[in-house]
Amino acid sequence: MILYTKDQPHLVGLVMDNKDAWKSLPLRELEKQVSPNLWNPSKNKVEIVDDHIKFIINGSDEARKNLQHKLDIPYGENDAKFDVYGTNLAAHSTIFFWVHGGGWQLNSKESSSFFAENVVREGLMCIIVGYNLAPEASIQAMRSDIRSALKKAMTMYPKSRFIIGGHSAGAHLTSNLLHTNTLELPKEFCYRISGFYLISGVYDMRVLMPTYVNITLQMTPSDSVELSPLLKEAVNPHFIREDLRITLAVGQYESPLFKFQTKAYSKHLHNMKLKPSYYLSPNDDHFSIVEELKNSNSFMSKLLHNIFTNSSKLTLGGKL
Repeated sequence: MILYTKDQPHLVGLVMDNKDAWKSLPLRELEKQVSPNLWNPSKNKVEIVDDHIKFIINGSDEARKNLQHKLDIPYGENDAKFDVYGTNLAAHSTIFFWVHGGGWQLNSKESSSFFAENVVREGLMCIIVGYNLAPEASIQAMRSDIRSALKKAMTMYPKSRFIIGGHSAGAHLTSNLLHTNTLELPKEFCYRISGFYLISGVYDMRVLMPTYVNITLQMTPSDSVELSPLLKEAVNPHFIREDLRITLAVGQYESPLFKFQTKAYSKHLHNMKLKPSYYLSPNDDHFSIVEELKNSNSFMSKLLHNIFTNSSKLTLGGKL
């Protein structure tokens, strides 16, 4: 539902009340909805991105300086690599497997370990996944990269449980794991995953089709449907378990479209017999919400702690 003033077409409000509401939006408004740098009332669109880039680069430099690590571990067939932080922890430690955001076309593993010190201090090893980006790679190829990286990591650490996390495009890519068929992600892999932590993701890719975002992504209409977790009709049955924690979060200062998709996807997973939890992170925008993972006392770190606490009570076979 779109609310206009009497002298249309001045858009003054937007209520996202169903997954197709975006279709009624003028292109200019839809492009605003998918632009995460436009929604913090106290920062302009350039400042918010510049500050975030400085934050993640500086934090990642600190992590490489202060933590024991192993970098550039190759996986798959496309020259992709991941980094491991906290290599001094026990080999059976729970692993936080992280997929960065960046609109499927920006960012890298080198600038995405900014929160690793906090995570390792919590007792988790941290794997930061690099993957091939658009326009050289399709989103389908990125999705395959994430599966390959996870399988390689599980082979390297056969006694560890995994918490799968991602932000923005990374949340989209990791959420696709939930809908991966049992041939590509069989039981022995699924049962080692104790939680998903999905932050500010896009779960219906159709909204990007008419916008500037798709100039680089080059999705077709059929691609956008197939790549949308919110439109999937089933999940991998090995994820339908009482002990699996799925946490979805979005910032207070994000667009109505981002907020709607996170909440709608949470409900969608619930309807497929999973047990997701939805959170609105107060005072956070699309960028600060993930920066909060660096702060051990933040709301976002406490949500991760809750997933980890659950994981530490489990064996690889399930509940103790």
